[in-house]
Amino acid sequence: MSDDVYFKLLVNDDKIAVIVGTVTDDERVYEVPALKVTALRRQGARILKAGGECLTFDQLALRAPIGQNTVLLRGPKNAREAVKHFGKAPGVPQDLGFE
Repeated sequence: MSDDVYFKLLVNDDKIAVIVGTVTDDERVYEVPALKVTALRRQGARILKAGGECLTFDQLALRAPIGQNTVLLRGPKNAREAVKHFGKAPGVPQDLGFE
């Protein structure tokens, strides 16, 4: 899914984005909607400027104790450097090589 779909989902449904990681300021996103974000570390100046909200996990636990109206977001699962070493051995037929 693209970032725009996530933004529309979070803004229109008034949900809280929960990210176990870091949220950084991406200059490629020109318009930041008013989001509610919970993250371990965040650069929330643009989110706050757009009328959004940056929460800590403690505040999230008080606001949504069982996780209602929250969306868990994560990065790609296979983005680790170790994943490229999985699979068949080099030189074996049908190995993927250096892709």
